[in-house]
Amino acid sequence: MYRKNYNRNVENSLKKIYSDKRFSNYGLKPKKKGIIEILSQGFIIILIIASLLSWTAYILYSKFGFWQSTDNGEVSVSLSAPKTVEVGELTKLELKYRNLKKVGLKNVEIKINWPKGFEFKDSVPQAYNKEGSLWKIDKIGSKRSNRIEIRGIFIGSNKEKKNIYLTMNYWPNNFNSEFTASNQSTVEINQDKFNLQLKGDKRALVGEVENYQLDYNFIQSNNSFSVIKKNNNNKLLPIKISLIPAVNMEVISCKPKSEEYGEYIWNINNIKNGKIIIKAKHNLKAKGSILAQAFYNNNKIAETLLNVDVIEGKLISHLIVNGSSQDSNANLGDKLNYSLTLENKGDSAMGNLIVMAVIESDFIDWSKLNVGKAEVKDVGEANDVKTRQILWSKEELPELEKLAPKQKVVIDFSAPLVSKENIVYPLILSKKYQVKAYGQISVGTITDEKSNFITKTNQLITKINSDTSFKDYARYFDNNDIAVGWGSLPPKVGETTAYRIYWKLENELHDIKQIKITGQLANNVKWSGKSAIDVGEIKYDESNRKIVWQISKLPKEVGQANANFEVQVTPSLNDENKVMILLKNVNWQAIDNETGAVMSGSGNILTTELQGDKAAQGKGVVE
Repeated sequence: MYRKNYNRNVENSLKKIYSDKRFSNYGLKPKKKGIIEILSQGFIIILIIASLLSWTAYILYSKFGFWQSTDNGEVSVSLSAPKTVEVGELTKLELKYRNLKKVGLKNVEIKINWPKGFEFKDSVPQAYNKEGSLWKIDKIGSKRSNRIEIRGIFIGSNKEKKNIYLTMNYWPNNFNSEFTASNQSTVEINQDKFNLQLKGDKRALVGEVENYQLDYNFIQSNNSFSVIKKNNNNKLLPIKISLIPAVNMEVISCKPKSEEYGEYIWNINNIKNGKIIIKAKHNLKAKGSILAQAFYNNNKIAETLLNVDVIEGKLISHLIVNGSSQDSNANLGDKLNYSLTLENKGDSAMGNLIVMAVIESDFIDWSKLNVGKAEVKDVGEANDVKTRQILWSKEELPELEKLAPKQKVVIDFSAPLVSKENIVYPLILSKKYQVKAYGQISVGTITDEKSNFITKTNQLITKINSDTSFKDYARYFDNNDIAVGWGSLPPKVGETTAYRIYWKLENELHDIKQIKITGQLANNVKWSGKSAIDVGEIKYDESNRKIVWQISKLPKEVGQANANFEVQVTPSLNDENKVMILLKNVNWQAIDNETGAVMSGSGNILTTELQGDKAAQGKGVVE
């Protein structure tokens, strides 16, 4: 008590001293705080408050699961989609969302930014809008996940990549702010149902009329785009084909005619292969490109480009192979028949021409080269590929001594491809499976004056299709003489005998896809339903008695595919003393991934003779 009164008395005494005017003359005034001191103290107070808030936020975050961002993956959204999707076919997608935090979420909205060319069909649960781009979810519990199943159709050109972007907006239950999780997925379009090819000479003369042919083909003519309908009336939307001429190219006529004035556009309203013939001329010397594109539902599905070199010249030359001036495909063992054409378009005679054809390939059987009297030079390897030069002069071809105005000379020669049996595996697998060919012509004189004029033909590349082969045979005993069939052998009237039929597809050069093998059962032969395959799916079509084996793809590394199945035969009196047919009309088809060619072949007619089954030889006639 004494200390409190003492302090109060001292304080009152000091106030009287400072307020007394008598002392003011001596400079005794209350001390005021400087601005630096005030700011320093304020800054310290702010730091203390910020620190307290940070520690409070950290404790709340750790204890109650407040979100700062979604980068930690505890709240996520993703879309499971195939790496490749078939154009025009119904595709299933799966959207997954999850919440691994300690608190639930509310007001959740999932949005998808679909790429151009995607047509939404339906989803489970149903989307919030008809475009299938928004789903609203009231809440997602803590440590919960769920999925949305989506179905739709992709339209695009082959190998085109489509990016799909996802966002999920949400509010944590104990936080008054919105957060976002995002992700993306990519699919690649496999468009092998519709093909577009522009054909024509790659070299054109200024002012001369050229013929171009635009082919369009439905590779799977009975299924192409069948799931895409126009509105609800079950009508196929038309495929629109457009032609963009090269610069300074004048289109003279089209057959069929273009359907839109001033534009080169055709609508294809049925699933049938066809062609468009275009007559045109080029008005200036230049290099240009003719572009043709196909659109389905306003989305590009195919395009083809033809580069044309327009020249002003007197000597026109071009090269064709097997009747075509375009790059093409061939099978091992095929013969490549070339024609090299020279035409003097000028008004002066040309003399002492030398024609050279160059062939580059590791797959030509050079011993069977057919070039008449021409000289063949082995010039080693160009770019690590075996190369030959074939030379004609006036000695080998008298027409080359003098080429009169408007005169044309055609030189035919052939180069066979090696057969599959002559390929050395696996060394050959590192080579390019193609044949490159072009011609070069040098003119010695023009109107009897010395000339150094040299011109080249177009270059042709022939891609070699994969070495796909098919074998089929019927057996009662396997190679170890163990029975794989049962019943009477030889077959007997009124008694059932079962045989095992084997199919084997071999392939090593390229990957192949869309493989289909079919065979038809003969009369009195039944499908038992017993089968074994190492890839794909095998079915029996009872309506037309066909066995169908389908394989979506066969990589070259796998090398082969095998199937076998059991058939049963019960001979009638009409079959007595006869060999019975088990399987007929065996055919196979596949698409080469590298060349795009549709390869096909046929199998054997398999009978109860069982050719190749040594233990069953001589036991094929019905008793």
